Amino acid sequence: MVTAIKHRARRRLRDAALRAAQVMPPSPDAHELIAPVCEGRILPPYPGEMGVEIRFFLARVEPWLRGGWKILSRRPELYPEGSAILDAALTQAEDALFAKYDAVRLASGPCIIRPGEGRLRTWRALVARAKSQQLQEEWRRLLRPYLAATPGRPWTRWDTDLMTVSSAFAIHQMWLIGDAQPPGYLPPAFVSDGPENVYPAHVGVQFRALGWNPDDRNSDVAAVLEEAQRVAAHLSLPLLIYGDRAGCHLPDGAQTTASIGEGRLLSRELGYLRTCEVMMAPNSGWADLMCWLRVPVIVERRGATWIFDMLAPFQPRFMLRDPGVPVEQQVDRLLDGDSDLPHLGHGHVDVGSLDSWLAGKSARPSPRRSS
Repeated sequence: MVTAIKHRARRRLRDAALRAAQVMPPSPDAHELIAPVCEGRILPPYPGEMGVEIRFFLARVEPWLRGGWKILSRRPELYPEGSAILDAALTQAEDALFAKYDAVRLASGPCIIRPGEGRLRTWRALVARAKSQQLQEEWRRLLRPYLAATPGRPWTRWDTDLMTVSSAFAIHQMWLIGDAQPPGYLPPAFVSDGPENVYPAHVGVQFRALGWNPDDRNSDVAAVLEEAQRVAAHLSLPLLIYGDRAGCHLPDGAQTTASIGEGRLLSRELGYLRTCEVMMAPNSGWADLMCWLRVPVIVERRGATWIFDMLAPFQPRFMLRDPGVPVEQQVDRLLDGDSDLPHLGHGHVDVGSLDSWLAGKSARPSPRRSS
């Protein structure tokens, strides 16, 4: 225990000294790790869920990317053209490392959520703290060759915030609930006029079906699919299921985005979304993406729906599914310009409480998608 305390103290002193000196740490064992993929100053990847990445992160990191920085990313399609780096070897190494410690990617990043089930809380907290510290140390070592690829690269707050591991007993939270801010751009694949990833006008639907996290946001697939089929018939449009069949029981012949093309699925789906007339979405990051793109969306009334209040600055075309109203009637209202935001009734969203250390600018109006 004494040794562990000494190690923690040394790490904290070292991190403080690095931030004060504004330099990247040396990497004596970099030759044993994955080689950097490009030259230039590189930021660590956003380690959490897509919805939180859209709500809070993209707009804050945008000034850095406009200024010439690059960012590692599992979802490069969400960033300005040419600013994000997808490295398959790094992705594979991260997945293996997180699996080693049973870490799960939650809102703001990796988290040790179930350490020592059945044991006393104090013991479980100690195990979680030890595992999160070990994972964080190995993870930072894995990323260090990328971040230190350019001599003299300054140490940034991103390097601390984006490379911190939480536990169920100590959550690392970077944002306040009212800090949502839309980026000043739309994904390149969504605004492209190119012929790639084109799909006819359609009704879209996606399901949430996470086996490792069977909470109350998981979709009732049969019920949602039946309503989506009714909406498609009402609008005389084909139905396209976004995603794949994993975790869902779909009827034979159901068309999914995973089955109609090749290449990265998110890139293709952003292209298909250009002609999506209305989306039936779960309470997940997919709904946040629709709010950013201003694709008309009806979101399942599952889980904590108050979280959508903070998306008011995005000016989304958004409704929560009202089970007391026929879905066809609700779709007609949505397409006529009605919206549940910012009138959900859970409180005002303050868009001015942005991180001054990063952007140093006021919230900008969100991009609008033509009706």
